[in-house]
Amino acid sequence: HYLELGWEPEDFSFASFDLKILKGVHREIPQIERIVLESWSAVRALYRAKQVNTASLSMDQQYIWWGFVLWAARHNHKVYTYPSKHALLPLDHKKPAKWAKHGLHGIITDKPEIFT
Repeated sequence: HYLELGWEPEDFSFASFDLKILKGVHREIPQIERIVLESWSAVRALYRAKQVNTASLSMDQQYIWWGFVLWAARHNHKVYTYPSKHALLPLDHKKPAKWAKHGLHGIITDKPEIFT
């Protein structure tokens, strides 16, 4: 609907944990960026990204580390992170800034104020 109103495909990104939904988005609107959301496994995230023909993935901040971010960026992946809702430790606000130096593309959150 929004594309018919003049929005551009680049104005959107569609993220989901559900591979079936991402496959449907890829089939129906392939020009919109798809982001694979993954809780803990970088290997699974990369496998699922390949299945829906995307280079974009997002992992729980609790399970991501700078070495993976660096490797993924060097292999043309866009890596995002999101704050864990189930973390046993408090959110580390400094980690995403450190990871950005290694190629972190962005943060996905519904509470951006926690990063200010």
